[in-house]
Amino acid sequence: MKMKMKMMMMMMYDDDDDDAAAAAAVLLMLMMMMKMMKMMMLKMMMKTKMKIMMIMMMRMMLM
Repeated sequence: MKMKMKMMMMMMYDDDDDDAAAAAAVLLMLMMMMKMMKMMMLKMMMKTKMKIMMIMMMRMMLM
């Protein structure tokens, strides 16, 4: 139902720009988060070569 409404709206005023912008913003946020996580992991590795921590981080990222 909602999808149909959305489709109708788009047909009426072709404003999928907003949706695209929102999606891009979310994607950017995710990318930044991933980068931060990677940096943190690298720092952890540098400081304390704890493989357990690495595995924990990996598991958290995969979940």
